[in-house]
Amino acid sequence: MRRPIPRPAGWDAGLLAVLGPRGARLGYQLEVAQREGDDDAAARILTDVGDALALAGDGRAAVAAFEEAVTHADRAGQSRQLGDVYWRLGQVNEGLRRPVGGARWYERAAEVFASEGDVPDQVMALQASARCRIMTEGPSEALRLLQDAIDLARSQEDDALLAAAMEQAAEAAAALSYVADALAKYREALRLFSRTGDAIGRVRCTIGVAECELELGDHVRAINTLAPVETELELGLDDATAGRGLALTARFYLEAGERERALEEFKRALELLARGGAVGRRADLMLAFGRSIELTDGPQQAGALLMAALEDYERLGDRSRIGPAAYSLARCYFDAGDTIRADEAIDKALEVSQRLGDMEGLELCTELAVRIAVTMGQGKLALDRLRLAARVKGELGDFAGEVRYLLRALDATLAIEDLDAVVLADEFIEALRRSGTRFLVADELEEICDKLEAAQRPDYGREIMVLLAQAELEAGRHAGAATAFARAAGFAVRAEEREEAGALWDQAIAIGVRIGMSEVGNWRIDREMFGHRQ
Repeated sequence: MRRPIPRPAGWDAGLLAVLGPRGARLGYQLEVAQREGDDDAAARILTDVGDALALAGDGRAAVAAFEEAVTHADRAGQSRQLGDVYWRLGQVNEGLRRPVGGARWYERAAEVFASEGDVPDQVMALQASARCRIMTEGPSEALRLLQDAIDLARSQEDDALLAAAMEQAAEAAAALSYVADALAKYREALRLFSRTGDAIGRVRCTIGVAECELELGDHVRAINTLAPVETELELGLDDATAGRGLALTARFYLEAGERERALEEFKRALELLARGGAVGRRADLMLAFGRSIELTDGPQQAGALLMAALEDYERLGDRSRIGPAAYSLARCYFDAGDTIRADEAIDKALEVSQRLGDMEGLELCTELAVRIAVTMGQGKLALDRLRLAARVKGELGDFAGEVRYLLRALDATLAIEDLDAVVLADEFIEALRRSGTRFLVADELEEICDKLEAAQRPDYGREIMVLLAQAELEAGRHAGAATAFARAAGFAVRAEEREEAGALWDQAIAIGVRIGMSEVGNWRIDREMFGHRQ
């Protein structure tokens, strides 16, 4: 006889407190099933318990019940039941604002549904996982999952299933600023929703199409697209959809210069979105409106809206949107002259872009972060931010970005008397050794070598020029290689490395003679004067 599975402390007490007599009955049935070793029955009872706890609002206790149900269902070999419990765990974790856990459970459910040949449920699980992953990993990963969902839905020839996946993919594409792709997806979803008779879906996608058209700068077309559904929006198909439509109308008025009318529609939209539980959409609206207000009324008026949007994203745990919102807030504060708060906001934006591996976001945030640090008179902080961006880019495989950020940091360090350039020079040369000099032109390298020499470090100049010479040789650019070897020899002399200088001139001369370079005569003279013969 199997022993009952140990439960988390207080689990039974919580069950009884929340569910009362029904909880006592379920608890008794569970004990009987476990005592008899009936894993199938235990899994079903625990699933009922989890459902009841979730309905009663105790999400954490529901998770404990569902996780125990997973153990029983797995032991009973009930794969379908296992998939259903995984789905419930995804829902509860998502409700508890644990998107990482939600995505993990939804994907397990998708695997089970796939093994069972249940394509519709597999598609729904992939969509749900994408909804969570867009918050934790950004829209790119979500879009990948959604493309899988779209392909599966097409195979079923199920318009409703395909429309839902297509609409969600359009939202992810829009979040990535793939506006043309988002527009195409919204249009296809609109066609499918129209065919299935789903009025709310049709209106949502009509709004999506208009939003994309507005982003593409086609204001007239966007207004005309939205016009046919304005009556339905006024009738209030649902608060979230109506609020989204009014938000777009507010943007139309704002861009047309009708500020008072825009603010009126904006406030109505916020109320509807809040009432409809569309916290993310409400934050999107405040962010978009805040950016527009900043352009028309200045940064001081926009700050409160941008901060409110950021706070909403943080409550949702939506990291993919926290970064852009924090960046917008930092820029707003910086433009308003509030560098302290700008610095706090940009730190948050930098952290998110690094964690998500968002290359474009990292570049934007680093540029602003450096400007803020310089304005605050904190040169070392500015350099640290450049070095951090370089390291992250290197870790993500963007070696060109790594080298360029290190070059900028080294250049800035050499311009500040109080800072020691040695560590940065070492990092820069190490990056060149790893990825070569192909990301920089010869003039850039020669300029930094001259600055290193002026800072009494000609030995670094010699090493950089040798790396350039080797790269030129490998590329078949023999004249460039010879010139770089000769330059390296000059730096070696000034670093009092006479033997090294002689060897470098020998390489320059040998190449120059072979291809008939006019500089060979001068290099021979330099070799005789400065290069120690071995």
